[in-house]
Amino acid sequence: MLGITDISEGIKEMVLEIVGDHMGMPAPTLSIDNSIVEELGADSLDKMELIMTMEELFGIKIPDNQVAGIVYVKDIVSAIEKSAMSSTQFKRARESWKMVQSTVSQNYPT
Repeated sequence: MLGITDISEGIKEMVLEIVGDHMGMPAPTLSIDNSIVEELGADSLDKMELIMTMEELFGIKIPDNQVAGIVYVKDIVSAIEKSAMSSTQFKRARESWKMVQSTVSQNYPT
């Protein structure tokens, strides 16, 4: 069953793909531990474009105080997770998922 860990892994994979595409690097060569500026060569405009792309794709808003603290790719992942976890839309999706899990386990016991 799909759980929070699976969602987190999915976010990591998507972020690596987006960063790789934006920076012209293959995603498999990237790590969430890469520094966006020092290791990947992004400038401040690149960083803002990445943040805006993530916000648009994930349907979230990363607060300005969090944007300032983004140094590594994992910081983007963390900001997305925090924003998604606190959004009403995500809370509703989580509740729906719990209902689906309950229905499946009742109808298809293991």
